Amino acid sequence: MILKQSSKALGTIVLTALGAVCYALAFPPMEWASLGWLAFLCWMLAIGRRSERWQLYGMLAGGYIVAALGLWWLTAIFDVYAACLWIIFAAYFAIWGGLLHMTEKQSMWLRLLWPAVAWCALEYVKGELNPLRFSWLSLGYSQINWLGFTLASWIGVYGVSFLMVLWATLTMELLHTFHRDRLRKQGVALAALAAIPLLACIPAGEWSGPAIGTARLQQYSDDQGAAGIRTSNYGHEKAVDLVVWPEYCFNDNPSKPNAACLRVIQRAAQVSHWGIIVGAIQEAEDGADFYNTAFFIDPSGAIIGSAVKNQPIQLMKDGLPAKEVTVIEHAVADGATTRTLRFGVGICYDGSYQQYVRRMAQRDAETLIFPALNLEPWGAMQHTQHQRLFQFRAAETHLPVLVAAFSGPTFVAMPNGASGPLLPYHQTAELDVEIPARGGRTLFILGGWLVAPLCLMLAIGALAFMLLHRRIKPQADQSQEDGA
Repeated sequence: MILKQSSKALGTIVLTALGAVCYALAFPPMEWASLGWLAFLCWMLAIGRRSERWQLYGMLAGGYIVAALGLWWLTAIFDVYAACLWIIFAAYFAIWGGLLHMTEKQSMWLRLLWPAVAWCALEYVKGELNPLRFSWLSLGYSQINWLGFTLASWIGVYGVSFLMVLWATLTMELLHTFHRDRLRKQGVALAALAAIPLLACIPAGEWSGPAIGTARLQQYSDDQGAAGIRTSNYGHEKAVDLVVWPEYCFNDNPSKPNAACLRVIQRAAQVSHWGIIVGAIQEAEDGADFYNTAFFIDPSGAIIGSAVKNQPIQLMKDGLPAKEVTVIEHAVADGATTRTLRFGVGICYDGSYQQYVRRMAQRDAETLIFPALNLEPWGAMQHTQHQRLFQFRAAETHLPVLVAAFSGPTFVAMPNGASGPLLPYHQTAELDVEIPARGGRTLFILGGWLVAPLCLMLAIGALAFMLLHRRIKPQADQSQEDGA
C-alpha cells in the first residue's frame, strides 16, 4: 500500500514537472507551440484527482519552474530579487490549482468549463488589472502560428488561453471516461482533439496587401546609445515617409525653447515626408518627475503631437503614466489631395497590454508605432518574448505594428501577426520598410475582447455560488438529521 502511494506521488511529481517544462518550451527560445497545449493536460492528469493541498502546492511548484525557465532574464534587471518576482508569477498557477477542487461534486458542464474560465480570469487579472500586471508568458502567447493568430483576431490572446485549457479539460475527460462500449465515438473525438495541437505547426502566412507609405526604423546598440544618435549623418540618405527612433533617445524635452536635441531631431526629420517619431522626456508639472514621451515632429521641426507611456515599468523609474491612449492625426499632401494619417503611438511596455492597443484601434488608428528600449544584457530571450507580444497586438487588431528599439527587436509586425523585416540584435543599423495598410476590423475589436472580462465575472459568480453551496448544504444535512 505504501509502495503504491509512493509510486502515485512520484508520478504526480513527474507529470507536474513535465507540464511545466512543456509550458516553458512553448516559448522562446525553443517555441515548440504544440507543447503549450500539452502543459495543462499533464497538470490535470497529475493533480486532477489529488487532494486540494496537492493541487495548490503542485501548481505552485509548476508555476515556479515555468517562471525560472522562461523569465530567467529578469535576473539581469533585479539580480537575486527576481526569484521573489517568480513567486508572484507562480502564485497564479497555485490559485488555479487550488480552485480545481471546488468543482468535484458539481455538474459535468461546470467541471468541464471551470478550469478554462478560472485560468482565463486569472491571466486577465495577472496581465491587465493588478498593480504589478505582467502579461508575459500568458499561455496564448505561445501560439506564434496561423492557428494562434487566427484565434487572436476573434477572441484575443486570453481567449486563446481559454481554448487551450478547455482542450486539455475535454481531452482528460475523454481519457477518464473511455470505455470499449463507446470505442468508435470516443476514438473519433480523441483523434479530433489530438489533431488540434498539430495545427500549431502551421506557420503564419505572408501578408500581402497595399502599403500606405515607407518608414525608416533606427536601432542603436547599447555601446553607442544616445551618443550614436547625436553623431549620425543624415545628409545623404534617400527620403522616406516616416522615421522612427527608439525610446529614451534623449533625456531632454524637444518642446522646450532652444532644446539642443531638437536640432538633431530636425536634421533626421528632413529626410522624411511626414516627420519623425522619437523617444524623449517631458517634465511633470511639479518638476520633480517626468513623463516618458514619444514626440512626433514634422520635417520643419514643428511638434505635431506627443504620446506618454501608458504603463511605466513597475519597480523602475520610468516616469508617470499617461491618462489615456494617444492616436496622433497628421494631415499630409497626397498629390492634389490631402489625407489624414492616424498613428496609435505607445511606448515599449505598452505593447504588452491588450487594453491600450485595443482602445487605439477602436479610435480608428491605422498604424501602431512603438519606440522601445530592450537593453542588450537582458538577452535574446527577453527580446524575442517582447517581439511576440507586438505580433499578437497586430493579429488582434489587424493593424501593422512598427517597433524601433535600442538593441532590438526593431521590426514590423504585419496585420496578420506574422513578423516582417527584422534587424539583428545588438547592432546599430536602420531598416527601411513599407508600412502595410490595415486589414479589416477584427471580431476581437467588435466585441471578442470581452471573452476575458466575461470569464472574470463568471469566475467570481461561480466561486460565490460554490462557496455558498458548500456552506448551505451542511446546514441542510444537519437540519434533516435533527428532524429525524
